[in-house]
Amino acid sequence: MNSMTQSSVLLYTTLAGLITLTFSGVLTWYLLKLPTGNDRMRDIANAIKTGANAYLIKQYKVLAVIAALLFFFLGYFFKSFKKFGMRV
Repeated sequence: MNSMTQSSVLLYTTLAGLITLTFSGVLTWYLLKLPTGNDRMRDIANAIKTGANAYLIKQYKVLAVIAALLFFFLGYFFKSFKKFGMRV
């Protein structure tokens, strides 16, 4: 890949990123300006938020257990490699 192509790719990816960030900012600003709805809508939104947070907390706990088990398993596995004189 020559330098002209590399600089073109860098330019296009930078422009694409800036356009994406601009669009995201404008969309966020527009959505935050909209009314939040009546009391019933806010109650439903809060119930959804509470349920989603409970689900995420459960998922993070499961992920933490899996990560810890993987950490100890890999530590034991690599230690056994060194017993046999293998470099890891």
